[in-house]
Amino acid sequence: MDRKLKRNLYGRYDVLEYWLFDPDLRLAEIFRRDEAGHLVKAAEYEDEGELTSPLLPGLVIDLKLLWPEEV
Repeated sequence: MDRKLKRNLYGRYDVLEYWLFDPDLRLAEIFRRDEAGHLVKAAEYEDEGELTSPLLPGLVIDLKLLWPEEV
């Protein structure tokens, strides 16, 4: 649902950026508007990394702190 329905809705209503998180895959995907105005994947993180956004200056999210501990 997030990948198709929300992407279409966000595209229609000029959302500049959206993030998808999958804790099972330990994956974060960032979609942003390109120069043509389309929402495209701008970044993908697996397991670790620091997520930032030009829309939220100063925000840094350490992704390894989001995921559940491995058993």
